[in-house]
Amino acid sequence: MNRINHCILHCGSLSAAISPIGGELRSLQYRGKELLWQGDPTYWEGSAPFLFPFCGRVKDGVYSWQGKDYPMPIHGFLPEAALTVTAAEADSLTLTLTDTPETRAVYPFSFHLSLCYTLHRDGLIVTATVTAGDTGLPFSFGAHPGFHLPVSQNGFRTADLRFDKDLPLSRIEITKAGLLGDGRDEFPLSQGRLPLSPDPAGGCGIFFEIPEAQRALTLSAPALPCDLRMEFADFPVLGLWHAEGAPYLCIEPWQGLPAPDGIPTVLDRKPVTLYLAPGQQKRFTLRIICQRKDPAMYTDHLEQFTLTLADILKSIKKLKDQRMSAYGLRSTHVIVLYVLGRKPEGLTPAELSEASDVDKALISRVVAELTEKGFVTAIAQSGRRYKARLCLTEEGKEISYYIANAAKTIQEKVSGNIPKEDLEVFYRTLFVLQENFQKLAEESES
Repeated sequence: MNRINHCILHCGSLSAAISPIGGELRSLQYRGKELLWQGDPTYWEGSAPFLFPFCGRVKDGVYSWQGKDYPMPIHGFLPEAALTVTAAEADSLTLTLTDTPETRAVYPFSFHLSLCYTLHRDGLIVTATVTAGDTGLPFSFGAHPGFHLPVSQNGFRTADLRFDKDLPLSRIEITKAGLLGDGRDEFPLSQGRLPLSPDPAGGCGIFFEIPEAQRALTLSAPALPCDLRMEFADFPVLGLWHAEGAPYLCIEPWQGLPAPDGIPTVLDRKPVTLYLAPGQQKRFTLRIICQRKDPAMYTDHLEQFTLTLADILKSIKKLKDQRMSAYGLRSTHVIVLYVLGRKPEGLTPAELSEASDVDKALISRVVAELTEKGFVTAIAQSGRRYKARLCLTEEGKEISYYIANAAKTIQEKVSGNIPKEDLEVFYRTLFVLQENFQKLAEESES
């Protein structure tokens, strides 16, 4: 992340970076580890913007007020506006935005908006204050923080999202156009948990009306260095969203909704729109609290481990097949070529079966196929055919070298953002788990 012109806050084990553009929270780190999505144009460039004076979309990008049409981008103009820093300390920051001729051209109201960030030892508090000017002020306000989480085809299977109370939520229909539909239905929780698998949040997201007693939740995941608690008492709507296939989850408290689908957007008829009289203020407070991980969240470690491992293996197989399809090779071919590439002296079929963890019957077939392709040759030992050592041909060595480099490149891409010491702990732990599983399997056979 480029932190040029970002305002940096520190307090204890926490640090935060705030951009004057939109007053957006661009980084929140706990003990040096990033909690927020850092933006990627492939999916979404944001991290944690605030939304004003609209939340969501208006029909066809246009709304009307007193018979006149005005353009309005999704989530209003605040995310792209330049705010002024009016107060700054080591652990706090205040930014402000006041109406200008440019804002009044798309939003004909006078206003003053301030965002006050305060970093504490256990978390971050953001207080937004909206003040109407000499006219009344119809508006919406929302937060859009995105947290970096691994995602699979079935959603965020290793993550857990829990509300403090086990009360059913009212789900709000959002159409494929990202606008408000007519539907509402009850969405039950399971012991306060909102399921994240299968994925409920991709595409246009999922939105709920949240009762006042329910406006606090905790996000837990092995990928996060701490549990994250969010308290949003001033926001009656909560959205979950991420771009399809993207490894982050946005948890969005809103005082507002997208405009209704199927009809032009008229501001004074837009649902969940607040109205302030001239000079009146409205304050919104969002708390993001870093907590020690809850051991109860990880009681189902074995299930999470096996599901995650299955996802990883599926992705590895897909990558192997994609990269080797030009050579007419499958994933088992890749394994054998890779193993033989590390053993220039060659291996017997039995040794190759053990080293590649491929059964002997399949090894015979794979070796025959690779021999036919000219990648493998058998070198007889003292005329004993079954003791022949399998070696790579020159062409096979080239393919094996390519496989090794491809594997190294993939490894760097998937682990490049993980600290070296974390990887070392992970691999040590993984090897111990492997040994323990092997011992348990051997004991169960005896």
